[in-house]
Amino acid sequence: MTLDSESIFTKLGPILDALDEGIVILDPTGKSIEQNRRAAEWEIASDPLQQDRWRRLFQEFPPPKSMVVSLRTPFGKRRFEIRSEKVPNEYGGRPLTMYFFKDTTDSRFLQVRLKRLEFLNLRSRAKIRNLEMQDSLTGLFNRSYTSNVFSSELSRAKRTESRIGVIAIDIDRLKVINDAFGTGQGDELIANVGKILLQNSRKTDIAARIGGEEFLLILPGADRQTVLERAERIRDQYSLLRLQSPKGSIQSTLSVGVAMFPADGSSEDSLMRSANSALYVAKRSGKNRVVSTGSKD
Repeated sequence: MTLDSESIFTKLGPILDALDEGIVILDPTGKSIEQNRRAAEWEIASDPLQQDRWRRLFQEFPPPKSMVVSLRTPFGKRRFEIRSEKVPNEYGGRPLTMYFFKDTTDSRFLQVRLKRLEFLNLRSRAKIRNLEMQDSLTGLFNRSYTSNVFSSELSRAKRTESRIGVIAIDIDRLKVINDAFGTGQGDELIANVGKILLQNSRKTDIAARIGGEEFLLILPGADRQTVLERAERIRDQYSLLRLQSPKGSIQSTLSVGVAMFPADGSSEDSLMRSANSALYVAKRSGKNRVVSTGSKD
């Protein structure tokens, strides 16, 4: 069956040609009898293999359902959302089928692009947040973030009447090492302290670099004995470290001070003073040792 000049579809041709969708009309036998300008440009119905493909797909998804299909066109592979509707056969007999092809290639590309940008934005935000929280050399928390967390942990400990261990750590003779071997070797020593602290931290602990060669480990809920054992393990592991450089082997040590909440202070400042006082005693006593405050828990 072909459409003559009096066919309603022929008369509607200018309107159908103005649409952005491609339109193909098939007779009851599946033969293409009309298409609009857009469908012709895409060669949707002129390629028998192409037509056979989307017709067979629609046998599984009868009208009025739609589907998304990728088809080859003179403009490359395009993505189409296809829907179909049954329309009366003005010549009598079984109805005709009108297929509508909406090109969604650009919108799909835009969706993928937006998702990609959203993902990159989330990664950028996470990266910025990490920069705000972390020391770049060691991966430990930085001083400003640690101060905020320390305050929160103190508030929780006061409510729950629990203890907090504070370990202040300083690399011995780092300036001498930097002068003798270069700051690159000094940075490697600092980075190794960070690794050892992370290896000896629970998920609830806060490991931080708070200065050039100064570190802090906060242990919520720990008793003094546990804190002292942790401090001694960190000191011992670091003392076994050896770095090789063109100028020779490098060995370094740590001095460590320990304080406890609430025995040695009830605020961040008072606890840091107590821990630093113990650290000062460790330095004056020969370095490479752990010193705790004399308070009783």
